[in-house]
Amino acid sequence: PPEEATLSSCLSSLERMSSLDPLRRNFYADSKADALMMQSLTMWSGQGRKGDLKLVGLGLKKISPTAAAFAFGVRILRLDENELHEFGPLLGLLSLIELSVSKNQIRGDVAEIFALKRLQYVDLSWNYLSANLGCWNPPEKLQKIDLSGNTNVTELGHEKLSQLFPTAWK
Repeated sequence: PPEEATLSSCLSSLERMSSLDPLRRNFYADSKADALMMQSLTMWSGQGRKGDLKLVGLGLKKISPTAAAFAFGVRILRLDENELHEFGPLLGLLSLIELSVSKNQIRGDVAEIFALKRLQYVDLSWNYLSANLGCWNPPEKLQKIDLSGNTNVTELGHEKLSQLFPTAWK
């Protein structure tokens, strides 16, 4: 399809510009990640917005509000192995029942994600999250939460985490 040829040409151009203009390498890397994300969003939308949306390993540093709005209605979202620093507009995706953002660089409090009241499964492993225990109100239907690799959280210990998440912490 012409769209794929255009995207391929665009990605090749970004790679070439990156090598010619090393001072703006991060700009070109971010542009490439955004182009790949938009391609995935377009394909997912073209499939009737069914199934899970996979944006894994694209090098994303942030999700724009526009991209999040484009993903409206997504129920399963995988954003593993990117470079995200915050949840940001993801917290507006209220239809999410599964979210996986493992191996990113997300900082902040685990409780932020509890704004997503329909969540049943969430993988927050290997980020830089902390836990302010006074603010925790996990979604009622939460069945599993993975916080491994978040040393500020896991240092609370298995017993404390089991108390906080009696049905979700394994």
